[in-house]
Amino acid sequence: MPWGLVRDSVKAAVDARWLDVDAGSGVSLHCSYDEISNLWLRLPKRESGRQVPQPRSRTATLRYSQIQDLNDLVPELQSRSAGSELCFLVKVELRGDQAEHAKDAVNELLKDVSPDLQIE
Repeated sequence: MPWGLVRDSVKAAVDARWLDVDAGSGVSLHCSYDEISNLWLRLPKRESGRQVPQPRSRTATLRYSQIQDLNDLVPELQSRSAGSELCFLVKVELRGDQAEHAKDAVNELLKDVSPDLQIE
């Protein structure tokens, strides 16, 4: 298997908290192929029952061009998040003096994407 794929998969498992890097590990998670034998992994310690990892998230306001850039990255994001469920929470806001007049036209386009995106 290609080293990059293995490294990204291990990193995704650590990010998802399915694996932990052991405190005695001689290298970081971003080690090279030659150093992998010094990377020690272990299953996370669970207190009682099975803990569900909390989702990791970040919020940002994006311009049109940034949404297009994000769309271009979706296949790579899916690949790099292997083993995790990658979701996007989308909020549509219509701002400005003409917002009320534009609402119906915008909702007409958004209804095919998801009824949940309809602006009230």
